[in-house]
Amino acid sequence: RGGGVAGVGVRGCDIFHKHTVVGAARTIVRKHVEGIRGVENALTRHEPLLASRLAALKMAGVSALRESEFKVLGAGRSTARPQEVVVFMVGGATYAEERVVAEFNRENSAKGLRVVLGCTTLHNTESFVAEICRHPSATPP
Repeated sequence: RGGGVAGVGVRGCDIFHKHTVVGAARTIVRKHVEGIRGVENALTRHEPLLASRLAALKMAGVSALRESEFKVLGAGRSTARPQEVVVFMVGGATYAEERVVAEFNRENSAKGLRVVLGCTTLHNTESFVAEICRHPSATPP
């Protein structure tokens, strides 16, 4: 077992951490990531709330959205499915939300349904953290 000049018998320690907590955790994570098939990046599996709202809108029309949360301009609330939806996020949107809109449009534009995303800021991690730090409640008492 591990003979020669660089084998485990010569090293005397577990340099690959196979028998430690770190090694066990690494094995679990590797098996979990290998088990995810068809996902471009396992770290982007989070789906923003916008995804479920757009799916509900597609399936049931405007009536699927709560009137207290979503305002409808034009003819008022009806059961008809809209053709164009404008989503404007005050305070900013994230790249994940932009991705949801792009994928939604790719799948539904041929069916005559299109979403436009507008926002005050398109946040990355740095701008999001800066925005949080500027909030008055972020300063310690």
